[in-house]
Amino acid sequence: MPLAFRSRPIPPNNRSLAVKRLSHLRTFLEYKEHYSQFAEGMLKDGHAELAAEMAISGGRHLENVYDVITPWQVAQFGRNFRT
Repeated sequence: MPLAFRSRPIPPNNRSLAVKRLSHLRTFLEYKEHYSQFAEGMLKDGHAELAAEMAISGGRHLENVYDVITPWQVAQFGRNFRT
């Protein structure tokens, strides 16, 4: 059953977009294969080791190592805004 349009619209030609996406997908898959072979070689030769699993509930854990104070923060809050 066709869709209820007053006049049947002509869909756009998305061939160029599809070709571009396919090209990007091929590049990504080739890179992924190359990287996985490189990483396996590094592990096999003993130049790298697997990282230990982190037991943190709640997902990712990012730690702020440096306190970065931007000029905007100084202008907005003053130099001692963290105290």
